[in-house]
Amino acid sequence: MTIRKMIATAAKPTSLIGFAASTLAVITASNALAKDLPPFDKVSDGYRKVVSTADGQASLYTLYRNDNEQQLLAELPRNFDHKKIFVATSIAGGSTLTGWQWMDMYVYWTRVKNTLVLMEPELQYQSRGSSQITSSVKRTYTDRMVLSVPIISIGPGGGPVIDLDALLVEQSGRFGLPINSSLTKIDECKAFPQNLEIAFKGPGGDGRLTTIHYSISSIPETKYTPREADERIGYFLTVFKDFNKSSDDGKQFVRYINRWNLKKRDPKLKLSPPEKPIIFYLEHTIPVKYRRYVRDGILDWNKAFRKVGIDGAIEVRQQDAKTGAYMDLDPEDVRYNFLRWITSESAFAMGPSRVNPETGEILDADIIFDDSMARYYALDYQLLIAELPTEDADADPDTRDWLREHPRWDPRTHVARQSTNEDGIPNLSPAERSLISRPSTEQTALPDTAISRVVQQNRYCNYAIGMAHQLNMARLAFANLNQDESNADDNDNGKDEEDDDKKKKEDLIDGVPEHFMAQIIKEIVVHEVGHTLGLRHNFKASTWKTLEEMNSEIGQPHVASVMDYNPINIAPEGTPQGDWITPTIGPYDYWAIEYGYTSDAKRLAEIPKEVADPGHVFATDEDASGPDPLSRRFDMGKDPLKYAERQIKEAKRLRSEILDRAVKKGEAWYRARSFYNQLLYQQAGAVNSISRFIGGTYVNRDRKGDPNARPPLVPVEAERQRKALQFVINNSFFDESYDLDPDLLKYLATDKFNHWGNSSGSPEFPVHSTIMNIQRGAMLSLLNPTKLRRVYDNESMTPRNDDALTLPELINSLTEAIWQEVLNPSSKSGRYSNRQPMISSLRRNLQREYIANLIDLSQNAGYFGPPRAVQSLSEEWMVKLNDAINNVLNERDAKSLDDYTRAHLKECANRLDTAINAIQTYNGN
Repeated sequence: MTIRKMIATAAKPTSLIGFAASTLAVITASNALAKDLPPFDKVSDGYRKVVSTADGQASLYTLYRNDNEQQLLAELPRNFDHKKIFVATSIAGGSTLTGWQWMDMYVYWTRVKNTLVLMEPELQYQSRGSSQITSSVKRTYTDRMVLSVPIISIGPGGGPVIDLDALLVEQSGRFGLPINSSLTKIDECKAFPQNLEIAFKGPGGDGRLTTIHYSISSIPETKYTPREADERIGYFLTVFKDFNKSSDDGKQFVRYINRWNLKKRDPKLKLSPPEKPIIFYLEHTIPVKYRRYVRDGILDWNKAFRKVGIDGAIEVRQQDAKTGAYMDLDPEDVRYNFLRWITSESAFAMGPSRVNPETGEILDADIIFDDSMARYYALDYQLLIAELPTEDADADPDTRDWLREHPRWDPRTHVARQSTNEDGIPNLSPAERSLISRPSTEQTALPDTAISRVVQQNRYCNYAIGMAHQLNMARLAFANLNQDESNADDNDNGKDEEDDDKKKKEDLIDGVPEHFMAQIIKEIVVHEVGHTLGLRHNFKASTWKTLEEMNSEIGQPHVASVMDYNPINIAPEGTPQGDWITPTIGPYDYWAIEYGYTSDAKRLAEIPKEVADPGHVFATDEDASGPDPLSRRFDMGKDPLKYAERQIKEAKRLRSEILDRAVKKGEAWYRARSFYNQLLYQQAGAVNSISRFIGGTYVNRDRKGDPNARPPLVPVEAERQRKALQFVINNSFFDESYDLDPDLLKYLATDKFNHWGNSSGSPEFPVHSTIMNIQRGAMLSLLNPTKLRRVYDNESMTPRNDDALTLPELINSLTEAIWQEVLNPSSKSGRYSNRQPMISSLRRNLQREYIANLIDLSQNAGYFGPPRAVQSLSEEWMVKLNDAINNVLNERDAKSLDDYTRAHLKECANRLDTAINAIQTYNGN
């Protein structure tokens, strides 16, 4: 009888689903097996022992392999019961997720008769120490069964033997990606004293050969002391509740930061080598042209560790296929930290770590860097523009419900139908969805256990994908370099010209200057290594210096932390150009590493109190969609409004030169359309970023008694809010904002190749729908219920004698700008024609949309929606607009109005009149 048949007649591996029923079946099967387990010699016939790669040392489990049947047995040691192990899975091939740490489980085996049960210990709810409540906690919060597997024999060492490939392959859907177990082969099988490295290759759900790698490892025993977290400094956390803990807030949480067990070798020395350095291996797949930049990025963190007295805390070793250096090491092996270079066409980088869930000790880390980031990335900017204003809106329940009830407000519902799902939401690619700071489609499809307390993964780290857009912009800005090179005079064969041209080519990497790409690659690597050291994002760090300071210094940090999403710094023409991006770690990074890794207990207590230092500003992922306008991704400078103005000015300049910059001689014109949409996205992004100041509140993390402590909530200055409001209006609602030159529009063509991975789309450029969607997003950013509530609440947070932006001022300013032609008709005089109308086509679209918004805001929204005051303010403006429109229609000679404007005004008057009458009828007036 084969192993498979023995298992089939006994008991198959059982998942958590149907726990009660499956447990009875397992026990019944176990009883049958208990009477007469097959002898090991019979079970292992045709198998060979997998020898441990460590000479003379026993492996974690003893493995036996049958190559003919592609089966694998494992004998556990005698003392296996309740010993904690990691089971970690990675996608090793055959998927766009290749290289990802997929799932980790912190588990132990226990025996129930002739069945092994894999259990996950309950770690979230604990009672440490001895007290009367301890037994109650243990009785209430019990360990969780993951699965079970029958014991098929007792091995030579006296331990239970299980069918390991049946467990890992047939249960592959539980551990990673499901693969066809009947057509699966053992791709790798290595045994070590502390871990097993096993990989299986087989067809996945789509038939593509997929490789799933398993690392089964023991938990190393180290003299590690957990460190309590502090909200003033951003680390990933290991959190549990200790019911035996005395807690003033009643929450009884214990929060440890995640960090490495990094210590001085000689504590007496002021500067000492580490007991055990953190070693990163660079995978041989990294292009040679980038390797030194990757190395520099990893080693940059040693500056911060030197400050806490550890010299050479991080080391880098290059795997090389040509020399054979370190080629025997597997990137999936949990004993080694690798930086891997993959090609998933998702343009991302990620730095997850595996963490001991009881202490917060980081045990290993891998960084994934996708090659697409370094290349031009074709993004669907129409969809991205639609997504921009909904990032904040989706984060608040009121606005989320509002958009559900009023889908017309949502720009995502107005993009091309073929690009949306059944709910009207864009089907963005993983790269595109991540660019606007949301988890990718693949990430949201991961099982909950993939982002557990066992693995430190920042699901929202999309820095490299956002950098793909930044690089697209840089390539447009650098286009003259490429243009000069490609248009060199073919008939000029002078020696000097050849040398100059050769030098120019050597200075370019992927279409941009080499030193530019060097800084970009290094900075992204520094960012991801920061995650592997335990650090979270810091989206407030970019406000540390002014734009002028950034461009007046070379080699100095631009921002307080590399853990921000830092945009590329391209100085305007005629101004000094500093580093392209922050060249090194900043003061916050030094401060955070000091808190996490100092061995000075006295100093440790004082470090967080320095929170008010300008270089220690901190806000993270959950703050990025909150009220603080300084907590933003891809903004720059102490005054983000200045940076936004610079971005708008640069977009207008590049639009005027786009036909020369975007398309070289002999190339198709579709690149002009791509770059034009790209510039629209930059404009819409700047507007969206600055809209956060309206109704904004600065959020500080200072504690009471900290030196120079600030209040936790400070409303944004009224004058700053007004400037932000005027910026949004000026750059969103007037035709001049978009530089719609007819001579340019004629050249916004589409790619004419139509095949898999490439769609030509409709050839004409949708001018009106494109601009309308940008304006729809701008209105959403100003009038969504969350924004209106914040403006209203800030009035209460401001002393009555102090200036404040009010709801009436916000709505008045917006209405007067959008309906300027009607509310101030003297500014538009003379006779008009259908070719030169009184109100342009873009403005007519905007005005119709705004009236619909006012009507929605004037209605009772129930338990969600804008403040009640907005209803009356909106109704008042509906009446005013109706009167003003009728005045224009009545006072002007009908022949002086063009057909477009006259019909438009009559339509709007009818809609307003109907809505006003309905409101009065509803209110009983």
